[in-house]
Amino acid sequence: MKQIITITFLLLISLVSSAQNEGYNEFRQSRHQQQQEFAQARKAEYEKFKQEYYAAFEKYKKLYTDFINEEIGIIDLMAYDDDLPIKPLEKGVPQPVIITSAKSEKQLLRSNIKALSDLTPEQVLGSLSDETDSLAQMAQAAQVMQQIVTSMESELDQPVAMEEQGMAQQATKVVLESYDPEEYAKRKERIEQENAQFQQQQLQEAEQQEQNAQQSQQAQEEQNEPIFKYTEQGITTNVPSGKPTNYTRISSPFGTRIHPITRRTQTHKGIDMAAPRMTPVYATADGKVTFAKYNGGYGNFVKINHQNGYKTAYAHLHKIAVNNGDDIKKGDLVGYVGTTGRSTGNHLHYEVYYKDQLVDPASTL
Repeated sequence: MKQIITITFLLLISLVSSAQNEGYNEFRQSRHQQQQEFAQARKAEYEKFKQEYYAAFEKYKKLYTDFINEEIGIIDLMAYDDDLPIKPLEKGVPQPVIITSAKSEKQLLRSNIKALSDLTPEQVLGSLSDETDSLAQMAQAAQVMQQIVTSMESELDQPVAMEEQGMAQQATKVVLESYDPEEYAKRKERIEQENAQFQQQQLQEAEQQEQNAQQSQQAQEEQNEPIFKYTEQGITTNVPSGKPTNYTRISSPFGTRIHPITRRTQTHKGIDMAAPRMTPVYATADGKVTFAKYNGGYGNFVKINHQNGYKTAYAHLHKIAVNNGDDIKKGDLVGYVGTTGRSTGNHLHYEVYYKDQLVDPASTL
């Protein structure tokens, strides 16, 4: 009897142990499956962000290449002599401060295009090279590159819509009242007095307006005078000299810059003069207008050929005040400071070329 009880007890223990082992194995399999599903989900999410990053990177390369090609187009436009007769420079004219040639600058820009075509996403963010990178890293990389592309796309050439002015409609209200002779007489006397005062006030205002108009005309005449002073002796008026506008500061000088991603150098071909919107812009020398219209990232753009090898450019204008083919004298109004094209604020981008060479405009101010 004892043996039967012992065998039964051992059998029960064996069954319980087997059930526990089976439950544990099922738990292990379930956990393993969950881990695999989690890893696959993470991998899929990582690949999703990676594809977003790579797609944004390709957009970036295309946009930046388009910008560089636009710069090359501007160089060609400025270096071209416009088939105009060239007059020799007068003796005693100071030699321009040559920085680089148009040919060299185009070669530099084209080398940037070559660098962009060879650039890989891993070279931009070297840590993003394999699946061991964290999901957070890849998500952040995709976000940053998408923000760069969005910023570049927002700078695409969109002409600035001019402000429209209109007059507000005035409503009229008719009030019907009962007639009272005594009240009417008092009102008539009061109205006559008010009319007399109004006529006196109108006369005074007219005199004040005439005085203000004279002062405004005088101020406008002073404003339209050339903002640079020069003498006829020892200097020719067809060589760029003086300030083209009354600027508050030079916000970006002429010179080379290193792009943060391609690590290639590129030149800022002019100087940026920060000034309030609608500040007048003047020609810095005699010449002929050979381009006066909207021109891509340069916005409203004017080129003047001074017919002696010199050419000047005035970009991002709010309004253009000249037409293509106009003959220009030093100090004539060219346009007004603005922020059209690819621009982050009101300023004049001013360039000076001599033949096919770039001149530092600051040396001519």
